[in-house]
Amino acid sequence: MALMLLNIPPQMDRFLNTMLLTAFISILSLLPSQTRGTPQLTLPLYKLTMDQSSLDALNGNPWSNRTFPAIVEVEGDLYTCRVRYRGRSGRDLPKKSWKIYYDDDSPFGRSEINLNSEYRDRSLVRNHIAMKLNRFVGQPAPDTRFVSLIVNDTYMGVFLEVEQVDREFLERRELGFGTLWKAIAHGARFTPFTRNEDYNYNYESKITGAGSLDTLIARFTYVSYAGNDQFRRNIGDLIDIQNFLYYFAIQYVLASYDCFTKNFYIYRRPDDRWLLIPWDCEASLGNDWQGEWIDYADRKYTGMLDQQAVMQRLIAIPEYRARFLSIMDEIVAYGFPYLSQRTAEAFDEIRHDAYLDTAKRGSNAEFEQELIRLTDWLERRESTLENIDWFNRREIISTSVQPEYISSRSDTFRICAVLPERAYSVSAHLLDRDGSEHAIRLYDDGSHGDETAGDLTYTSDVSLPDKPAPFHYGIYVRPNNEEGSYNPPAGWAFYYLTKPPLPAIRIDDHPPEAGDLVFTTFHRIPETGTCYFGVVNVSGRPVNLSDCFVSLGRTYRRMQLRELEALAPGDSLIIANQLNIAGGIFPGLTVTGPFCFTAQAGDTLMLETSGGRFLSARTIEHIDISGETVGKVVINEINYNSADDFDTGDWIEIYCLEDELDIGNWVLLDNRDEHRYVIPEGTMLHRDEYLVIARDPATFSNYFPDVVNIMGGFEFGFGGGGDDVRLLDDSGFMIDWVSYDDDAPWPGSADGGGATLELVNPLKPNFSYRYWGASDDSSAHGTPGVRNSIYRILEDPLPDRWGFELICPNPFNSRLLIRWGQLAAGNLKLTLFDIQGRELDVLANEWHTSGRHEVIWKAGAIPAGMYILRLEQLGMIEVKKVVYLK
Repeated sequence: MALMLLNIPPQMDRFLNTMLLTAFISILSLLPSQTRGTPQLTLPLYKLTMDQSSLDALNGNPWSNRTFPAIVEVEGDLYTCRVRYRGRSGRDLPKKSWKIYYDDDSPFGRSEINLNSEYRDRSLVRNHIAMKLNRFVGQPAPDTRFVSLIVNDTYMGVFLEVEQVDREFLERRELGFGTLWKAIAHGARFTPFTRNEDYNYNYESKITGAGSLDTLIARFTYVSYAGNDQFRRNIGDLIDIQNFLYYFAIQYVLASYDCFTKNFYIYRRPDDRWLLIPWDCEASLGNDWQGEWIDYADRKYTGMLDQQAVMQRLIAIPEYRARFLSIMDEIVAYGFPYLSQRTAEAFDEIRHDAYLDTAKRGSNAEFEQELIRLTDWLERRESTLENIDWFNRREIISTSVQPEYISSRSDTFRICAVLPERAYSVSAHLLDRDGSEHAIRLYDDGSHGDETAGDLTYTSDVSLPDKPAPFHYGIYVRPNNEEGSYNPPAGWAFYYLTKPPLPAIRIDDHPPEAGDLVFTTFHRIPETGTCYFGVVNVSGRPVNLSDCFVSLGRTYRRMQLRELEALAPGDSLIIANQLNIAGGIFPGLTVTGPFCFTAQAGDTLMLETSGGRFLSARTIEHIDISGETVGKVVINEINYNSADDFDTGDWIEIYCLEDELDIGNWVLLDNRDEHRYVIPEGTMLHRDEYLVIARDPATFSNYFPDVVNIMGGFEFGFGGGGDDVRLLDDSGFMIDWVSYDDDAPWPGSADGGGATLELVNPLKPNFSYRYWGASDDSSAHGTPGVRNSIYRILEDPLPDRWGFELICPNPFNSRLLIRWGQLAAGNLKLTLFDIQGRELDVLANEWHTSGRHEVIWKAGAIPAGMYILRLEQLGMIEVKKVVYLK
């Protein structure tokens, strides 16, 4: 009787509806509430049992990703698992969301599952019906269903079971295998950043491999800088256009303002095209991200969609805008009836258990009020979007500022924007050093600094004497009195948090000029995928390159430099894709990036101010292929499969090559990005120090009680059939990576035979099997915390040829490693000359055995410039050029 009373047709008078619901709920409130034990529930049931001390520890630190053992009963079957709370912003809510990792067997073939509390949604159904709409129109989206959760005999309420987007998700949908990223903050607008740490802040890697970040950044750069014709021709090769248009159309229809620039997955399919997969859509259909009602059903408000770069580039092309509007019409015609029906069904499905859910947000009356709100919202939203003619983006031809360098904050500068057609209004938005925004109206009226009225050049003279420089700016164009377009298309929202590229006005009495700077050679290290080059200040004064652009020719392959200290005369700036590896090569020099483009012979490196004024260029005649390198920290020993009688659990050992290094928040991973251990904040390492990271530190210490520098406690293990061991810094950049195997030529005794994998020498690279071996005495089960047992025991094989093998780094700024190979023993001479051929130093002149040899040369007080190395033995001579940077 109660359920029949509450199943009220949408057309019923809202006042009567509310009165009936209120009366019914008043009657229900007189009945006893049962939350302890097992109440009579109608939804599929999860019964979770865990040690009370574990539950207390979990509640004591809900933000920790530490997992705890548990047993879960799902539809009558028992499974062992590990659990934790989940979510980036809701772990302090009264009703928390859960993450369940199954140990071996699992229900429905899923190794992990999410149970969302949906606490910020009083209806509990918004995320569910949003995912249903995605699937209804053919979009890939997680499966969802409602369940009830009992933890240690306490009813926790109604939860939404959400399928995890992972390898299994892709396999179930036959989407192939590729890289996967998750957009986690509102800077995820398909734009590059000037600061490398912003990538890690806005995107979380889920399935990645070598070069994945480079590819991600390169595509963001293409979206931002490719010309209109080039973008139109090629964007279909980079993204699934239909998928992107459907994704943004659905989010706009649902008013999912929190999902335009975050809360989605980016999947790179085997055909190399990106696909978007939705996630966490509870902030939709009139609900904001904090769970407050925002009644925008009657508004065409687009929110952050106006600053989603890829969407803005697409709708600037008439055929894609037309296709987008056609998709909107399709959703209005078929999607709203579907949503109305699914909404009513969802309420009917969960009503019984939701009434017993005392942890949900709001009362039962408020729960029912949400059905009224949603029904009404959908009707009004459908009416608002019928035959919509919106998304009229206005591009600009060019922008400029004169002068782009001023002497003081009181100086006046002129901002101009050239448009292809007249606009309702044009404004420049300047962001000062503190992130505050200042809007300046631009005019095409022959005044306000504008020289000629009606020439489509919008201008204003600006002075901001009380605001802190530098000023970064963008242009906002309104085609009518309702819409507006950001230029650049990614806009500048949250600029105080993340820094997309924007032109700048800077204070500098001596700005950079053409001839002040020169490029060094472009270098590539094949083993690590590292690319780098240098910019040298050859002027007699400091030069500040902040906000300047480095590019490969006049193409989209460009990068804006971040805020930097001025380069002193003779100093060098190193620009690289992998900053930490380059930083290890050039200690003491400023390394910036990431510049993620691999140059080819014939490309031209260019340096320009943010306004496009030329500073320097160099045509790349050849790519200098550098040899093996060693970074700041190396993976030095790996135990991936212990002997049965000495089972320490998996562990690795790292070795520090820096005097002092903060490795807090660095991440250890295997070959799956979701398997990660975060090193505790404040962890310090010093030169020649070892650190063991163990899966189970307590078990490890039982076998190795003398090892004191140990940490860990992670859930994953390193594969017995081969795996990756990866170490990332706190910005997500690769520090070291070892890919081992249990088959030859890797030693088999490390695979359960009692030995570990040991690096022959931590000063040598570790990317290849030839630098690794089994620990010398398998009965000792490795050498954690001390020098490896095979240190200097393994010898390199004889070189394939006579001559130089490695000159690294080149360019260099203090020390130069020189390695050569000798096919026969004998006297060898290594000499250094300046570019005029004058002998400066003899680095080696003595008898050497056959094999590989190396010396380290310290530059000392010689001036920066190019030098010649000459190697000679028994009439054989080889010379190489090296560049010394200060």
